[in-house]
Amino acid sequence: KQREAASGVGKQGTVLGVVFPCMANILGVLLFLRMPWIVGKAGVLASFCLVGCGCMCTFLTALSLSAVATNGKVAGGGAYFLISRSLGPSLGAGVGLCFYFANSIGAAMYIIGTVEAWEVAQPNAQLMTAGDINNIRVTGYVILAFCIAAVAGGMRYVVRLGTTFLFIVFGVILSMYIGCFTGPTSFSDINLPDLAVGISAEVDALRGSGWRSQYKGLSMENLRENWSPNYDATQHAYPGDTIQYDFVQFLALWFPACTGIMAGANRSADLADAKASIPKGTLFAQLSTSIVYLSFTVIYGMAASRPLLLHDRFFAASSAWPHPAIVIYG
Repeated sequence: KQREAASGVGKQGTVLGVVFPCMANILGVLLFLRMPWIVGKAGVLASFCLVGCGCMCTFLTALSLSAVATNGKVAGGGAYFLISRSLGPSLGAGVGLCFYFANSIGAAMYIIGTVEAWEVAQPNAQLMTAGDINNIRVTGYVILAFCIAAVAGGMRYVVRLGTTFLFIVFGVILSMYIGCFTGPTSFSDINLPDLAVGISAEVDALRGSGWRSQYKGLSMENLRENWSPNYDATQHAYPGDTIQYDFVQFLALWFPACTGIMAGANRSADLADAKASIPKGTLFAQLSTSIVYLSFTVIYGMAASRPLLLHDRFFAASSAWPHPAIVIYG
């Protein structure tokens, strides 16, 4: 009780202690910034398969985590405690170190994604030139300083902010679903990089209101056009990305979006019944987010033409209902 009072976090149930933290960590920037672009390049079928591969890997990991969590008493220490109890302290420490580095790299990815969205939202309000690598670095350090301050403020604030932000993400995803079904609104607009102006007739056809003819809501015609991959298709959403992608590289690009299932287990000390909450909450969060991911591979393939998916750098916002700002700032 003294520890709980000091941290400001009481014993939590399955939903607040496991489901919400896991979903908040799994649902990330790749869904909003790269999913439409991946569908445009890899096609609906390949995108569904590579997203399914990533989800299947984390599902099997969630099953293993559930087996370990239900095989005895779960104390504080989260993933390290579970792994060290099963494999021994030496292997547990090694895996825990890898887990730490993975979380650090994941945080960097989310910070960079935040900067990219901010550049789209306010290109004229940047610390440096929008699109410049140094602007990403400097703005990223500012965001990192804010994150450090939030964590230093105490666990109680992290828990409250995490739950609040998760419901914001739920609202953003709902806006994306509705927008893809209903088509563009009077506020909808395309996000073409300045470098793409005049670069090809295909891109110029999307400027102004021309893109609306290629985005009218769900269409079987779009699904047929986007069904097969076209890895050699020219894309201008990210002019600096000259990588020749294939299925495996897209799988590597997407896989970080499937991670985050350990967030609930890492709060084992704060759970009222960790042995029951970790398996139920982790599996529910993993399966529900997998459904969201897999559904968007099909929905984006039906919602827009391939050129629009390849050249709009933020189609998730362009297609949002009722206003792109919901996704950009959410």
